[in-house]
Amino acid sequence: MLSDSNFSVVVLGLGYIGLPTAAIIARTGAQVLGVDVTESVVETVNSGRVHIEEVDLDGLVSGVVSRGTLRASTAIEPADVFVIAVPTPFDADHAPNIRYVLDAATTIANVLKAGDTIILESTSPVGTTEKVRDLLASLRPDLRVPGKTGDQADIAIAYCPERVLPGRILVELIDNDRVIGGITPRCARKA
Repeated sequence: MLSDSNFSVVVLGLGYIGLPTAAIIARTGAQVLGVDVTESVVETVNSGRVHIEEVDLDGLVSGVVSRGTLRASTAIEPADVFVIAVPTPFDADHAPNIRYVLDAATTIANVLKAGDTIILESTSPVGTTEKVRDLLASLRPDLRVPGKTGDQADIAIAYCPERVLPGRILVELIDNDRVIGGITPRCARKA
C-alpha cells in the first residue's frame, strides 16, 4: 500500500525522528506531508535541504523533494495515515510532558475521517495512546474510536516507539524490528 502514490501520510514533527521517517516513507512513492510549527524548518525541507545532522539524510530528502513525494508545511491536510513524531520533553519534576503529543492529536482531529490511522511514534509514558484516543473521542464524537466501540471503530490508533541511535537513524528505521501496539488487535494490524 505504501508504494501507491495515491496513499497519503502526514508526519507531525520534522525533527530527528519525524524527518527521516517522512523521507523513508516518501521514498516508497507515497505522498508525504511533513508538518512542523517552525517555518524555517518547513522552508529548509521544501528546498530539499535538511536542518539536522544525520548520515545520508540530506541526499534522501533532496531526492524525495525533487521527485515530489515529500513536501512540508505548517498546516495539516487530510491523509490516510498520521504519524505523531513530536518532542516529549521533561518538565521541572523530570516527568515526561505530553502536551505536544496532545496538541498534534488536536490538530489531526480537524481533518480526521473514517478509515484513517494514527500512529504515535513519540517516546511517551504508558497511557499516552489512550489519552490521544480519549481526546479524539471528545473532539470528534462523530467518529467511533477504538477501545470504546469494540471492532466497530471508524479509525485506528497505535503506538510504535522509535528505537534508533543518532548517526544510524536511516539504517535503524529500515533494519530494526519494530514493536507496534494497537489500542485493539485490529488497530495493530492496520498500523
